[in-house]
Amino acid sequence: MPKKGENMNNYSRATRMNYIRKKRRKRIRRMLLLVILISLTLSVKCQESYYKKSHELDASATTNPSTDLNDKKPETNQESIEYLFKDEDQKPEKEKPIEPSQPETKLNTDSDENDNNSESNEKIDETTPDDYDYTKPVPLGETVEESYFDDAVFIGDSRTEGFMLYSPPSSKAVSYTYKGLMVDTVFTSEVIKKDGKKIPVMEALKNTDFGKVYIMLGINETGWISNDIFIEKYEKIIDSIRESHPDAIIYIQSILPVSHKVSSTHSYIKNSKINQYNSRILEMARDNGVYFVNVAEVMTNENGCLPKEAAVDGIHLKKSYCQKWLDYLKTHTII
Repeated sequence: MPKKGENMNNYSRATRMNYIRKKRRKRIRRMLLLVILISLTLSVKCQESYYKKSHELDASATTNPSTDLNDKKPETNQESIEYLFKDEDQKPEKEKPIEPSQPETKLNTDSDENDNNSESNEKIDETTPDDYDYTKPVPLGETVEESYFDDAVFIGDSRTEGFMLYSPPSSKAVSYTYKGLMVDTVFTSEVIKKDGKKIPVMEALKNTDFGKVYIMLGINETGWISNDIFIEKYEKIIDSIRESHPDAIIYIQSILPVSHKVSSTHSYIKNSKINQYNSRILEMARDNGVYFVNVAEVMTNENGCLPKEAAVDGIHLKKSYCQKWLDYLKTHTII
């Protein structure tokens, strides 16, 4: 027969073990909750980081900040600039060449559909030659003189900034450019100096006299999830220009490709996405009766990429390719 003291000891031991087990279970539950909270926090941070990165006002890929065109003077960034990617690119898989798809033309037999489209058709007819085909880029024509660009405004990000620095079309042409400019920030970012203060691009444009406007935007927006939102924002630019300058000629330039190195390594700047955007931009030009200038075709190699000798970082063009850009504009105009 066990003694009374032994029963008490056994009971006390069992109680202590139960208490220890309960504490362990509580500790495990707290640890699991902590792990779940940390996982959720990291997930939210990753999403915020990706969204911020896709909207950052710079398309500078994996380059040293000192190579940005904003930090260089013309005399220090000429043809002698050393190409940053010294290692040879791996032989790229052939990417689809940047050739915007031709929108299908449908014959509407339904009178209601024709009525719905009448407003956009009238807008096109008012601003353009009767026989112009908006489903295609501006065709090759005679070379215009420098004076053609005297009343032109150029809007764009750091690529257009470099273009206006190295190959300005005319000494009288106006440049509204800024590093990382996008189709939405043209309305909001105060980056243009006017009368001692900074104002957004579109506000500056309203107060400028011009007969032509050239726009190239989109590379910074390739990180956006929705192509439709990109086009909606772009169309607001066209509407705003038409409201303030109804007689101006509007040229929408295709987005230039990037090098294979950038396209294959950058987190969101991909030539495949640039191709998608250019196809949508051509459709937008058709629907809104503006001129699509496919500058990308003269900047694209046989693999659908920007030639690696064309840019200092796979994105921003050297002087010789800025001149190619200008030569293309001179031979693709509406007179």
